[in-house]
Amino acid sequence: MLIAVISVVHVLVSHYAVGGGLFPRRRGRSRLSHARSPVPRLFARTRPILRPADRRLGAITGVGIWWTHRLSSPLATEVLIRTFVFGWATEWVFFVVELVSAFIFLYYWDRLAEKTHVAIGWIYAGAAWISLVLITGITAFMLNSGGWASEPDSHNFWAAFFNPQFLPQTIARTGGALLLARSTYTFTPR
Repeated sequence: MLIAVISVVHVLVSHYAVGGGLFPRRRGRSRLSHARSPVPRLFARTRPILRPADRRLGAITGVGIWWTHRLSSPLATEVLIRTFVFGWATEWVFFVVELVSAFIFLYYWDRLAEKTHVAIGWIYAGAAWISLVLITGITAFMLNSGGWASEPDSHNFWAAFFNPQFLPQTIARTGGALLLARSTYTFTPR
């Protein structure tokens, strides 16, 4: 239960970040009449991934998932690490790109040309979504191995990653991220 509680909090924070990646370009700098207006910058600062409290909560719960998982089931953790080491390494690359582009998007707000600023926003959105897809393949395997253990010949990364739950969970998580972000980031300048 502890893993589930920590994971739900972590997923909520991360889904706001993933879904929110699509909205600043629609509601941010390019839609306002004056690009230097403080309103879209304030809007960007209120995004959960950029608020310090949410970054800390995301980091603490991310580490907390691993800590509780490792303590409760060391053998399962070993299988996950051996099977998905490439997937986690790739996810971390996209996660770093996501964080760097999010900070560039915010902290270079007034210093970048509008096209560059929008491109950085799209890089953030793409990296966040790819990170979601990679983690979904791993967590879908954790929830439903799809006969992976009973078929020793299929013990490889791709068979585990593209398990029966991968596509439905990817669609559901993408939709959930967009819905959470849409409800939070609805923004109409006056």
